[in-house]
Amino acid sequence: MSAEEILLIILSVVLLVLLVMMITVTIVVFKIIKRIQHVAESAEETVSNLSRASKIMKNAATPSAITTILSSFYNNFIKKSTKSKKKGSK
Repeated sequence: MSAEEILLIILSVVLLVLLVMMITVTIVVFKIIKRIQHVAESAEETVSNLSRASKIMKNAATPSAITTILSSFYNNFIKKSTKSKKKGSK
């Protein structure tokens, strides 16, 4: 065997090892990209659900706030009218 043949074998082995490593790295990168896409889709779904929930809460909170205000006015009116009746009867 001459020096050129030995060098050719060594270079061939090194290129084979590099090719196998690149294929492995490519497969791992694709798996990571798929996981990132899955996380992004999950995050989008979560944001969508939170948006819908906030709209529902907003729509539910408005009548609740109005009811609370009207209830407060009604209670104040009843208290004042009860006080005025008590003062008028004395």
